[in-house]
Amino acid sequence: MSDNNKTVRRSQVITGQGPGGILDIGQESFICIDTSQWNVIKCSTIRLPRLESKTGATLGFKSPPVKQGFSDFNPATLPYYRFPRWLFCPKCKSMVKWTAAMEKQIGDNGVPTCLSCNGNKPPVLAPMRFILVCKSGHIGDVDWNKWAHSRSDKATKGQCSFNPPKLKFKTASGGASDLSSLSVACKECGAYRSLADLTNPAQMKSAGIFCSGKQPWQYFEDLPPICKDECRAEQRGASNIYYSQTLSALDIPGLQEDTTVSDEDTTTAILNHPNFAFVKMLADAETEPLEAPHVKLAAGQVANDLNLELDVILDQLGCGDPLPPPTEASSDDGEQSLRRGEWPWLIKDNNAAHLNTSIEPLADSNTASKELTKVIDTIILAKKLREVRCLRGFSRVDPSGDAIPPDLDGSRRWLPAIEIFGEGVFVKFDEYAIHLWSQQEKVIARLTKLQERFDESEGITSILPTPTPRLVMLHTFAHLLIRQLCFECGYSASSLRERIYCDEPDQPTGPMAGVMIYTADTDSEGSLGGLCRQGEESRFSATLLSALDRGSWCSSDPVCSEVEGQGLGGLNRAACHACSLVAETSCTMFNCLLDRELVTGTEIGYFRETIEKLNSLNTH
Repeated sequence: MSDNNKTVRRSQVITGQGPGGILDIGQESFICIDTSQWNVIKCSTIRLPRLESKTGATLGFKSPPVKQGFSDFNPATLPYYRFPRWLFCPKCKSMVKWTAAMEKQIGDNGVPTCLSCNGNKPPVLAPMRFILVCKSGHIGDVDWNKWAHSRSDKATKGQCSFNPPKLKFKTASGGASDLSSLSVACKECGAYRSLADLTNPAQMKSAGIFCSGKQPWQYFEDLPPICKDECRAEQRGASNIYYSQTLSALDIPGLQEDTTVSDEDTTTAILNHPNFAFVKMLADAETEPLEAPHVKLAAGQVANDLNLELDVILDQLGCGDPLPPPTEASSDDGEQSLRRGEWPWLIKDNNAAHLNTSIEPLADSNTASKELTKVIDTIILAKKLREVRCLRGFSRVDPSGDAIPPDLDGSRRWLPAIEIFGEGVFVKFDEYAIHLWSQQEKVIARLTKLQERFDESEGITSILPTPTPRLVMLHTFAHLLIRQLCFECGYSASSLRERIYCDEPDQPTGPMAGVMIYTADTDSEGSLGGLCRQGEESRFSATLLSALDRGSWCSSDPVCSEVEGQGLGGLNRAACHACSLVAETSCTMFNCLLDRELVTGTEIGYFRETIEKLNSLNTH
């Protein structure tokens, strides 16, 4: 959507307002249609082989289209659908179910207005606040007609069969401010029901309201049988309406991709190849496909692409249809494996030229740097950085539920994505120091409560990594550094993003302990050099010490430091908006798994000795 009045940023399409996500613009509400209805001719192609192989996007990625300039009279647009369809008038409270015919009458730049109110400027209709969702990812309107008549005999006796229904959204005056003060009433028969029990799934079932088994823009004839999952009413702005599953990778020039396919992935790679379906079609048309020259020629092209022998491709011709791209991501096979591939190239000095970075180890030029070198190994300045971030799918209600592909059926071999060009600062921690620190009994005891709460929680914890002292400390350090860099460099709160490299020593690939802070916006703010300049030796030690100093106290202390659980699901210890939380778009863990005490605490903090040493020097 890119007309003058209705615009959306590219980054929003990959996160909260992507396919299946709800977008509020002014007094209107829309939902993004799946990528099967995108105009791909207007979309630019993005390629990153290591991310393509991880996601199964053999045709690469497509960036959401944008208007090319002021002279573009036929701009590229994304298909959005007005949702919810049930609207009400703020003045007369009449409800109307908006139809496609009504939409055509108002045009692309118009807004729905009340058809009942008289006057030159009728009120703009407002979308209903509640919608239906289920764990299978379906979403739809609440059947307000059934709800209004669910406690009336007139509905069951057929005495109220007006089509379209004539409803009214009523608000009780002078009463309570909860849902019991809101009700939906029928203008014809007088039946009504308050919204007090609306969020109770059992009441939905008793009212005869069930999940439609579709997305709002889908037609029933193209769908499987009605969904049997329990539906529930949620506010359309609730956070559990849409969980985007994204995957990102850094483009590291010089990081050679291994084009060979391992034995265990050979079959999947062949079936996912975009030309294998054509090869199979040719083979099915022949009585002896293995002897047909044109079949061998087409199969040979697939073999060359995958660096395999021709016989391996021919052996797979008896298999079924190509598999859809993978749509479920976990910390092991998703982001974590991509970061494990990036880690060796970030920490090796001889790869600095390939990274377009300069290696800036902290020198022994001053006392602050001397103390920091005991806990921090290396600082790398990524002066040129490219990240590709793609949308693999989305889920609703439960973030651990089955992911719905962006094209709904998973048949397309590309995914929506954005590419970000900017800069970054990479901090590699001293492995020996962090290993000794994480084995301390007080450190382990500090994290026990958080780990217990993590094990007992459901939902969001399924897409979070398991908390360990190393992980929580690195994550909290990244937040403190982001907050300080925004203050020092003047970046907006959402313009920086973290990338945590964390693995325990018992991993087959070895330990990781590092943090990348980089510009996360797609605009020009991330290419001005301010972030890299702040990472230079003459500046970074002062910036880091300032971040640690600000993180050692909070305006909400001692409550913030001593509380056993706060934040989403109680998955934070000493971390709140006043001291450690950052913008949601900057954090990769939903602002969870944070604890300042593990970074700056006077007894267990990783930097406690550094802070104590510098404080003692400042007092003399």
